[in-house]
Order: sequence, then C-alpha cells, then structure tokens
Amino acid sequence: MIKVKISTKPGSKIEILQYDKEKGLSAKIKALPVEGKANKYIISFISERMNIHKSKIELVSGFKSRNKTLLIHIDESEWLSKLGELS
Repeated sequence: MIKVKISTKPGSKIEILQYDKEKGLSAKIKALPVEGKANKYIISFISERMNIHKSKIELVSGFKSRNKTLLIHIDESEWLSKLGELS
C-alpha cells in the first residue's frame, strides 16, 4: 500500500496527470469541485491514466482541498513503474 499526495486543479480546460520528482504528482481535471464530484472523478482519472483498478484507490484526506492524500493498494515497485510511465 502506497500513500500518495496529489495536487489537483479542478475545472480545468485540459486534463493531464503529471509527475515531477520535486513537485510530486499533480492533476488537472475538467470535473468541478461540487458535491464531491471532483473527488470521485480524480479516482477514476488516476485509475484510467495509470491502469490501476478504481477499487485500489482510496481518498483519505483533502476532501475539500486541492491537496489530497490517496492510499493506493499496490506494491511500491509497481507504483514506481507506473510513475516512470508518466515522466
């Protein structure tokens, strides 16, 4: 299990998931931060972009913030491999 911090920008015109060694993981998404829609969408977005099943991604903090913490239920080597595909 991996704990991941992600910076999000909801309501964006483009959608992109990026990883930078210094800044970490960041995502721009079209979903608006209304009634938890952006929170649900970020899980689907990461699932699709990183090929991780949605049931393995859990939002644990940052429900009303752009800075969120996710628990991703995969091993560290698999996570590092997936990050390498984003760079």
